[in-house]
Amino acid sequence: MKKIDLHVHTIATKSDPHFEFSFDQMKEYVESEQIDCVAITNHNLFDLSQYKKISADLNICVLPGIEIDLEGGHILVIADPCNVEDFATKCQKITNLVTYPHPNVKLDEFKAIFPDLDTYILIPHYDKSPKINKYVLDRLSDYIKAGEVQAHKKFIQTYKNENSLVPVLFSDLRMKNDLKIIQSRQTYLDIGDCSFRSIKLGLTKKDYVSLTKEEGNKFIEIPNSQIKISTGLNVILGKRSSGKSYTLNSISASSEEDDVKYIRQFELLESDDEADRKEFDAHVSKNRSDVTEKYLSPFKLVVDDILTVDSRRDEGDIERYLSSLIDNANNQVRNDAFSKAALFSSPLFTIKDSQVLKELISSTEKLLDNLEYKDLINSHLSRDSLIKLHAELVNKLRQEQKVIKIHQFANEIVEKVKQDLNRKSSQTPIAEIDFRHLALNRVKVRKFSDVVSLIKASKKIDEKPLYGYKVVAERGEFKSATELGQVLRRRMSLKDAFCVYQKPMNYIEKLQEAGVEDTEIYKYFSKISYRILNKFGASVSGGERSEYRLLKKLHDAKDFDILLIDEPESSFDNGFLFNSVNSIIKDLSKQMPVVVVTHNSTVGSSIEPDYLIYTSKTILDGKPVYEVYSGRPTDKYLHTSSGKSIENYLIQLDSLEAGIMPYTKRNEGYESIKS
Repeated sequence: MKKIDLHVHTIATKSDPHFEFSFDQMKEYVESEQIDCVAITNHNLFDLSQYKKISADLNICVLPGIEIDLEGGHILVIADPCNVEDFATKCQKITNLVTYPHPNVKLDEFKAIFPDLDTYILIPHYDKSPKINKYVLDRLSDYIKAGEVQAHKKFIQTYKNENSLVPVLFSDLRMKNDLKIIQSRQTYLDIGDCSFRSIKLGLTKKDYVSLTKEEGNKFIEIPNSQIKISTGLNVILGKRSSGKSYTLNSISASSEEDDVKYIRQFELLESDDEADRKEFDAHVSKNRSDVTEKYLSPFKLVVDDILTVDSRRDEGDIERYLSSLIDNANNQVRNDAFSKAALFSSPLFTIKDSQVLKELISSTEKLLDNLEYKDLINSHLSRDSLIKLHAELVNKLRQEQKVIKIHQFANEIVEKVKQDLNRKSSQTPIAEIDFRHLALNRVKVRKFSDVVSLIKASKKIDEKPLYGYKVVAERGEFKSATELGQVLRRRMSLKDAFCVYQKPMNYIEKLQEAGVEDTEIYKYFSKISYRILNKFGASVSGGERSEYRLLKKLHDAKDFDILLIDEPESSFDNGFLFNSVNSIIKDLSKQMPVVVVTHNSTVGSSIEPDYLIYTSKTILDGKPVYEVYSGRPTDKYLHTSSGKSIENYLIQLDSLEAGIMPYTKRNEGYESIKS
């Protein structure tokens, strides 16, 4: 078995945050992780002189490579060291080709630079961002056998998928001076040597790749420690202050923070009931904000439309029209040749809006282009009829647009003539006004008030079950300016706005004056709140809030690569743990590594773990020394990496039952009261 890492960066390009390369750090990484082969894969760049120096100074196989931005994704191209000079020349063409800040190489350009792709190892970002597009994988399928994944969880999922590429997991590290965490991201290959040919062949079959040296893909090695964990469910046992939390922290530190879901001891318990309730409600509302956005999105369209209505301007236009009409009537004696001309008071053509016709054309095109429901559409509407309808609608649109252009041209001429007549006449012209537009605006304002009244009315708008609880979303009126301020949690006074909350148009005006952006105004009409209900339909108690929080955290853990839980029994009773938590944890452990610290038999034994870890601490020369024993739950003995053994039976009894005597007495007690 050879341990390889074919994704290492040694030069900071424009695609990287700046870093200074450290050969000492790279050497330490190779030695501490016992790496047998690395590949130098800088972004769109290969430095031949640096490669030769690193290759000469490291006592392992070093392969030349490059990471290329290909059609929106990344791909590793790794060459045979025997052809490094030719590879360097081709990589220089890639460097000359890419431009920043958006480097990208097209597939045809890539194949032109590397016409002999079968002589390289190609490893695309497969289940890792930025992914290579599927059409690129399809066109390069003859040359790609392995794909890089993001984490252990992705490795296991890809490994189990019969139709996937061979998964590989690499560090993607920048070898810099201040490198602190050495991630457990390498791949073992079942090959005899680290020649280019052997590695290339080793990446062609899933049987050749694994996460650990001896245990294959059932275990993960934790770097900088003597710990290995199952890719399934692990339970950590041990006495108080024996290093259980220390072990959890070591596992957590081996991965990026965003990859680990760590549920710490006591973090779910409340301290102050009222403060906890408010914090809980705020947390629930934040997590369900997607429901709020989805529910209010149609109302947002209504608000966006009403924002185009300026009632003050409309009233001003009416006043201006009436004033000009009265002046014109009072000054009929001033009529002259200019004011008597027909165009002096002639109205302009109304410009028709063709939007409805355009939407009809678009809808007809969707019916014609739809493939998924083609048979259903054709059973009611013949394709010939749809084509004929589309042609007639397009022809109608062309006719209307022709008329619109004529009217616009005529209006321009009339306006110019009217301006000339107005300048020469002593009579006051009657102001132009679009009565239809004003009438529509008044109808909009009226309808808007009706819609606002409806959206303020109390109503349950959504209900979602989650492990025996219900998350209920309700709408209603805002009761105070303080509640308004909690919508976006910005520093602004909304007292004046709340005073006219029942007058929609005035309310919008006051919100704008207070500094609320037009794009956010729709959120201030209806208060969307959330409640968690228990199985009886009642609001949750303090203990139930804690239970829900744990279930929610477990539910969200599926988006992470590893789950760590520290003594869940410290916060919850055995019934809840057995009936609700254990099954969820078991399900999660089928997708990702799960590690649970416990003293409780309901968790430690009933959960049926895949792997047991026992921690022990001794003081040597005034310093704590931690030892980790591990094995399967069915093993007679647990072992350390140095070969020490301890009897599994006694460990489980001591850790989960407080010893054999209490365990025996409890059994006798239960038997005595058994009916």
